[in-house]
Amino acid sequence: MLQASEILHISQPSLSRSIKILEDMIDTQLFERRNRGVELTDYGRILYSQVCLMGIEFKNALEEIEHQKNRRVRKLTVGSGLAWQYGIFPKIIQKFTDANPDVQITVITGFSEMIYDELLKGKYDVIFCDISKLKPMAGIGFEHLLNVFFSFYAHWNHPIFKIENIREHDLEKFDFAVFSHSNQMGIQDIEDDNMLTKRARMRIKYISGSMINLMEVVSATLYLTALPQPIGFIAEQFGLKEIHPSLRRASFPSGMVYHDSSLGKPHVRAFIESVREGVKDFP
Repeated sequence: MLQASEILHISQPSLSRSIKILEDMIDTQLFERRNRGVELTDYGRILYSQVCLMGIEFKNALEEIEHQKNRRVRKLTVGSGLAWQYGIFPKIIQKFTDANPDVQITVITGFSEMIYDELLKGKYDVIFCDISKLKPMAGIGFEHLLNVFFSFYAHWNHPIFKIENIREHDLEKFDFAVFSHSNQMGIQDIEDDNMLTKRARMRIKYISGSMINLMEVVSATLYLTALPQPIGFIAEQFGLKEIHPSLRRASFPSGMVYHDSSLGKPHVRAFIESVREGVKDFP
């Protein structure tokens, strides 16, 4: 409570009284008081999520008023999974901005759960990612657009291509380079994903926070790596080759998530429609 009052620039007793007035007004307990502080009740979490939506609606209204007054560039902020940023978006965004020169797009990459949480807080207008593990909420739209699978790649002259009838256990004979969004050197997300077997994880030698850097490193070494299928054509430009189609991992559903209120912004609605049309070119 003290930390919250400092952020709000009011006294701690004033904050406590305000919370008590709100709880009395709706006849509902919003916080559990504990020795080490407070935490939201289930009712509190419901109210919090809806108030966040109200804040987003207000922000959207101010942005639209500002645009109508000054005819400034419309800004679109997009959260993106790896496959979308590198493999799907480039041509779609180029085509969209050519047709909508008054729109400026910012794309920020992250893991699905992370960018979904930030979407709920109003950071993004729309996100594109793995939607299989995201929890539906009121006022949030989900749309499945395509399936994404991963495959293993190496430089075209890698010795693994000399093996006849390559099997999964053959991968474990070589070192790996992997991509990670994590701030902890990728350990957690590597343990959580199912791209590599436990034995193959023991052979990870290089972790990169840049997909381009990862492909550069794999092209200059004997490392193997796992890449999402939509960026396979980019991997080929780095001299990388898919090891074998039989080693592809099962696909996961990928799509877009947005606040229903965002559809009231014409440039967001237009971008969503452009993506729907653009993904038809991907298998």
